[in-house]
This record gives sequence, structure tokens and C-alpha cells, in this order.
Amino acid sequence: MRARPKNRLFTFVSAQVVALLAILATFYIMQCSEMLTVYLYSSYVVISTILIFGVLRFYDRILVRRLDAKPVDGIMDWVQEFVDALTSASVYYYDSAVPKAFAAGRSIFVSVGLLEALDDDELKAVLAHEAWHIRNNSRTPFLKQLSGYG
Repeated sequence: MRARPKNRLFTFVSAQVVALLAILATFYIMQCSEMLTVYLYSSYVVISTILIFGVLRFYDRILVRRLDAKPVDGIMDWVQEFVDALTSASVYYYDSAVPKAFAAGRSIFVSVGLLEALDDDELKAVLAHEAWHIRNNSRTPFLKQLSGYG
């Protein structure tokens, strides 16, 4: 069974707290007064947490730029209206011959190859599937999507 996003967040925070407690315990046992390592690690925890939450919040926008994606309502009028009835997500298309669709953040990405390969009913099924992922917070891990293998 796959871990849910809340479980992953809890695991991440727990690992950071355990590592910090281990460092503090080591310094206490060694009776060191030098806390530079603790300060450095604390800084690392704060910076990495900010970066991870920043990327999580904006990775769909990163993908729009990376894929040079454009809003799909420019080529097909009904698609955005169909998705709006299911969830609040923006639909983008990008130039790729490989038929592919995926949800990222609050956006759905569809390749040109998929738009050409499917008829309207099949495309509605794919869009409904991706909208389900957004509504149920069931998303492909963002690093996998950013790498291009998602």
C-alpha cells in the first residue's frame, strides 16, 4: 500500500526531529559546549523544509514552464469546462508525440499525442481519471514528474 502525502510529511518531520535529538544527546553525553553542529543542522532542517514545501506548492507551475505547456482551451473548447465540472484544475497540453496525461498540483497535463489518438469520449475518461487524482490528493511523486519519468 502506498503512503499517503500526510504520512510522508509525518515521516519527514519525524526523521528530522529524531536526527536533531540524536545530535543533542551526543553533545550532552560528550559534555560539549560547542553547539555549531546543532545550529548547522537546525539551519539545514529549516531550509530543507522551506524548499520542499515551496517545490510541493509550485511544481505544477514549474512543469508548465519546463514542458512549455499551454492552456488546452486554446485548441479544444469543451475540455476545460468538462474538468471544471469535476474539480478546480487547469488543463494544459504540451508538445509530445507520446500519448500521456498526468496530474500535478492543481493542473492536468495532456500530450498532443494523446489528444490526437483519442476521441472525445476516451479523452473525457482520461480527464475524469486525472481529475479524480486531484480531488483525492492521490498524486504521482513530484520528483518523478519533474524528472520526466512520471
